[in-house]
Amino acid sequence: MSRVVVIDDYEPTLRMYAAAIEKMLGGEVVPFSDPREALHYLNGMEPTLCVVDYSMPDMDGVEFVLELRGVPGRERTPIIMLTGKDDKELKNRALGAGVNVFLNKPVTADEFASHVRRLATQQTVQNDREGELRELKDRAEGAGRRLHARDREAVDAIARAYAARDAEGAAKMKLAGEIAVMLAIEIRCSVADVQLLREAAHVYDVGKLCVAEKTLGTTALLSPASRAAIEKHAEAGAEILSIADSRLFNAAATMARSHHERWDGMGYPRKLKGDAIPLSGRIIAVADALVAMMNARPDRPAMTFGHALDQVKRESGTHFDPAIVEALDRIKDKIGQLRS
Repeated sequence: MSRVVVIDDYEPTLRMYAAAIEKMLGGEVVPFSDPREALHYLNGMEPTLCVVDYSMPDMDGVEFVLELRGVPGRERTPIIMLTGKDDKELKNRALGAGVNVFLNKPVTADEFASHVRRLATQQTVQNDREGELRELKDRAEGAGRRLHARDREAVDAIARAYAARDAEGAAKMKLAGEIAVMLAIEIRCSVADVQLLREAAHVYDVGKLCVAEKTLGTTALLSPASRAAIEKHAEAGAEILSIADSRLFNAAATMARSHHERWDGMGYPRKLKGDAIPLSGRIIAVADALVAMMNARPDRPAMTFGHALDQVKRESGTHFDPAIVEALDRIKDKIGQLRS
């Protein structure tokens, strides 16, 4: 249904135009003799068309149009301006302010009706098109949210499968993921990227599901063959997490593949160097190493948090991205609270 707002301080003219428009279009015609009252109404109601007189006390038609164009959502509202002044400069001002049709009185009924019908029809078509696009966008976003929720459920299922085999390793991975999120926030990653990291970081080491339990659980120093087998877990994890082509699974696969790359290019599996290593991989590498150092291994006892932090700092610029290490040092007290 159309809704046309008519503004004219002269009541007889206001009633005449309102009656004519109602007869032409049907729908609703809302008349105002005070342009400020009309602006207040239009601030909360989107019209099909506005018809405004130029000569009004307190606020002329051009001032009204400038005010209306400043209201969010009213930038493209069709406006017809009527005036008894045959003034080219005024016409240019009105058109420049955003008037669509500028008519000099007296105007014939046919000419007026032609402009009213044309602008009202165009606006109705435009509103219908925008409504359809909004509906399609809402549907797409709803479908996207449902797919993302399913992805989260699938990633969590992978995490549970890992925990069923190695509960201690899963706990370490969870702690490293929490530290990685804190680091991402500290280096001012976007909210969306932090959220993606939060949802994906607790599965970055799942490739170890492909490593024999006796190799992972050995209390002896690793043989070259066993070490080579373990080093395959980065690519194996990326393959596991490539079961779906989505932002979440792609982010998880990227972390799995790159969390053992080194800043100096001496890591694995692809020997990436510096900024060629994905940022998420550089972040999780620091968090993973810190947590690993605080847990005992066959070749060394567990380190204290302070000792592990010092070791990470010593390897800044060789093993780790210096910017990530600096961020780690800035939030060391928060990480200490996380572990307590």
